[in-house]
Amino acid sequence: MKNPVILALALLAQAPLSAEKKPATPAPGKEVIRIALPPTPTAFTQDLIVRGGMRTLGFMPTTLSAERPASVKQEPAYKGKPQYGFLSLGNREQNQVLIAVDDEASAVYLDSNQNGDLTDDPPVSWSWQSKGKPKEGEKKRFEGNWTVEATFDLGAKKTSRSPLAVTVWHEPGTDKFAARVYNVRMGRVQVQGKTYTALVSSASRTGTVNSDPEAAAARKEGTGVLWLDTNGDGTFMPMGIQKSWEMGRPVEFFGQWVKFESNADGSLVVARPAVAPPEAAFKPLPPKKAGDAAVDFQMLLPDGSKAKLSDYKGKYVVLDFWATWCGPCLAAMPKIEAHWKTLKHNPNLAFLGVCVADEKAAFDKWIKEKGPDYSFTIGYDPAGKEKLGKNLMYLYGVGGIPTTFLVDPNGVILASYLGLTPDNEKALLKLLADKGITGK
Repeated sequence: MKNPVILALALLAQAPLSAEKKPATPAPGKEVIRIALPPTPTAFTQDLIVRGGMRTLGFMPTTLSAERPASVKQEPAYKGKPQYGFLSLGNREQNQVLIAVDDEASAVYLDSNQNGDLTDDPPVSWSWQSKGKPKEGEKKRFEGNWTVEATFDLGAKKTSRSPLAVTVWHEPGTDKFAARVYNVRMGRVQVQGKTYTALVSSASRTGTVNSDPEAAAARKEGTGVLWLDTNGDGTFMPMGIQKSWEMGRPVEFFGQWVKFESNADGSLVVARPAVAPPEAAFKPLPPKKAGDAAVDFQMLLPDGSKAKLSDYKGKYVVLDFWATWCGPCLAAMPKIEAHWKTLKHNPNLAFLGVCVADEKAAFDKWIKEKGPDYSFTIGYDPAGKEKLGKNLMYLYGVGGIPTTFLVDPNGVILASYLGLTPDNEKALLKLLADKGITGK
């Protein structure tokens, strides 16, 4: 690489860090980037996850019990018989947050300050929620959100108290209870003289910002992620522009290969020079556009069979690239299904949804849970996350998903759309209508 640029990120914080203890510095070594951001738990909303294409974390389950824990010192007046449980937040074994569930009162109490008193904590906002039309036998879910502080061990006898955003789930009348935890830090940083909105997020069920890929994989979790609003559109949605960098792996950041590391609470992120991975030698292919021949490929179907794009020769094909970890992709899927239901009576049309840059296990899990909701053909790119000239994102020159192509009966691309925006939907439907594919 010619003339490597040494990067410096300076904090333009939205809130002071004075309330926290000085964080421990990650492992020694030459630093090219250092970021310190204040905690911003309220910033991580479901809307931000969907618009930003952020990975949705799995729930951390716990089992409720009617037995009153010895740590309970004071309780509210319950309407019914309470059930108790604990949530593990942070990376300290003793950091257990007490919860008490009163189904009769449709209330849940949590010991946010962890002093054993369930009456002196901030109120929790709760609501009954049932998403979509309830399936047979499905019960309403009791969901709520709160912010609670967790203790993190930062090494060298240092600790930090950091607020976490927590979403919980409970099925009334049962002992089932689970939580989804987000550790979020947000602020303004400078990169090469330009200022961007930055966000550091965890991918751990306890809110720890892990930057060790092997340790994260062992727990079936992801590593922390650094996000930058690089085009200033107010979101973290990629839309063809890179806006996120995973920690613990070599990544190219503004022209330089580095590896981001973080301490446990995410209050300090540093990056050091890294060696580019082998796939970096593969230059990106230009994006496929109107007039280009669509690359033929083979995908794995949920039933174990295989299908090729060329199997649909003679038909117009709406080809959608998506992934289970992509929020905008998942938000677009119901729209694609709705259009398919309107147009599927046309014998000269096919809809293909191909899961790209993803793990087969994640695809199988999604198919089991969500597959029944969709009737158009959905498959998996067997190249997965492989970047050495094999996966479909590379072969089609796709820089962001969801990306949708319209392929004509001869295998020629008529149009491509990055993101299923309302304008892109209208353009796709109009082009189909021009080819005689309508809902009439």
